Amino acid sequence: MAEAQAGFAQRLQDRREEESRAERLIRPEQRLGKLNEQYLLQLLRQELMTEFVIGFGLLAEIDLATARRVIEDPSREALAVASRACGFDRGAFATMALLANGGPRQVRKASDVAALLTLYDKLLVEAAKRTMRF
Repeated sequence: MAEAQAGFAQRLQDRREEESRAERLIRPEQRLGKLNEQYLLQLLRQELMTEFVIGFGLLAEIDLATARRVIEDPSREALAVASRACGFDRGAFATMALLANGGPRQVRKASDVAALLTLYDKLLVEAAKRTMRF
């Protein structure tokens, strides 16, 4: 039991250190006005998931835990709402939906992608922003 607790504590510490390092990378980009959807896509393509989550959270004005839940939602509906609220274009959302949390190795059916894009297209920016406030 003590061994399991020590392992958990170490993983938690490692995660906090990784998040701290990632935030030190992302915050200056935000201050310089370089944190945008294209920067997030670059992070995803480089498989810098922690940095992506932190950057996404900052742009969406949500805390880290919420950003992680949005991105890890397997349906990608939460990602659609948050991306629309941020004003991301359709192509950026599609790329994020395909690359986030699984990367290109996680194959999605064309019908799933089409359904997500239909949902994204139907979402009004103002409605998405209202949803994000709750």
